[in-house]
Amino acid sequence: MNLDWNSIRAINGSQATGFEEMVAQFARAETPADTRFERIGTPDAGVECYCVMKDGSEWGWQAKYFTSSLTNSQWGQIDDSVETALDKHPALVRYYVCIPWDRSDARIPNQKSAMQRWEERVSKWQGWAQERGMTVEFVWWGASELIELLAQPEHAGRLFFWFNERYFDGVWYDDRLEETIVAAEPRYTPEIHVDLPIARDMELFGRTDAAVDRIKAIARDVRRDFRNPSLSREEREELHGSENIDEFEERMNRLTQRVSSVL
Repeated sequence: MNLDWNSIRAINGSQATGFEEMVAQFARAETPADTRFERIGTPDAGVECYCVMKDGSEWGWQAKYFTSSLTNSQWGQIDDSVETALDKHPALVRYYVCIPWDRSDARIPNQKSAMQRWEERVSKWQGWAQERGMTVEFVWWGASELIELLAQPEHAGRLFFWFNERYFDGVWYDDRLEETIVAAEPRYTPEIHVDLPIARDMELFGRTDAAVDRIKAIARDVRRDFRNPSLSREEREELHGSENIDEFEERMNRLTQRVSSVL
């Protein structure tokens, strides 16, 4: 998967809007059952979307399309969104901050890392929540968390839509095989089928059981013939056409070991 956040599909000419929509789709997919999900347009109230739990509490998601180290101004934008969400969503109990970037944590003396800045922000935001009589959990969705979601088979369509990347899993191959069988059925008759050398090549490519068994049989025969105890050293050298039988044996052992390791 060659994923580049700077190549995400734009919506209405804006990659930032595209990123917000992608986050909203993941939020919808991650929303617990029996809850109400709402996608918010622009302007919003500090969230791109939110869901309402059965007890009336809310989860909210805020997306910021920042693809590199956050500046003070960008941290300030997140502050503004959090404060607005706390004011406009008094039932909020969980707030996701979604940014396609992973926080650094070098822990260099006299230098504040992105992770430390995040922890300081969370402490400040929790203080704002307490002032309003709220208890809110703040959750980070960075590049790693978003990639983990994109890597799930159920999100294969989103991966292709947002980044033009395909996800090939067992289900995809099974579906393609079924399509091929259906398409070939009217033109395939076992009685007049002719085996072609390319069929064996395709079996090797697919590492079918038959192809693996053939390779193992060849390797077994080579090893048995070479180590035939009834042949003298001179006879083995004559049989294998090699003046240096020790070097030949070493190459043969490496080959058979290699075959065993890849099958």
